[in-house]
Amino acid sequence: MLLKPASELVRNQNGCWLWNLIEAASYRGRSLTGSLNPRKNMIKFILPCILILTLSCTSPERYGSSLTPGQQREQIGLQYQKTGERIEKGQIRFDGGDGLSIENAIIINGAENEKEGIIAELIYIGKKHGEKNADWKPIMQGFLNKNGKSYDEIKIEDIKNNNNISYYFDITAFFGKY
Repeated sequence: MLLKPASELVRNQNGCWLWNLIEAASYRGRSLTGSLNPRKNMIKFILPCILILTLSCTSPERYGSSLTPGQQREQIGLQYQKTGERIEKGQIRFDGGDGLSIENAIIINGAENEKEGIIAELIYIGKKHGEKNADWKPIMQGFLNKNGKSYDEIKIEDIKNNNNISYYFDITAFFGKY
């Protein structure tokens, strides 16, 4: 099979890279689809690609949740409860500083994965400030990497005191665990 060099693909007079891809995969004037008509070649090439892409993007297990919103809320509630119990038993600990700067970050030890670590962060803030969305609400969450350690910055609005506070959590122990 004779293939055109890749540099000719860009310079082809048709100006379409898919068109050029089909021409590049040609042998003695005939494309891989066996037709001399370039439009038929392109359609025969593109339609299977579209079908494959469509089928591969519709799997809820791979690209999203197959749970209803109510089931998702229930699952999150159960995860909060489980994480809260692990904190009460001392299996998840908050070590380090007060979290008001990256140098005094709160170190979360014992979280099994990222989801549990993030829930632990929110429980910590809730214990300091009260009920989420009533006494405080999250404004921003950011990821930082400093001196080989991973940090979460969570900025909240303290509704009672009408000010914004940033908390820094050292998440190195559980970062990347799923």
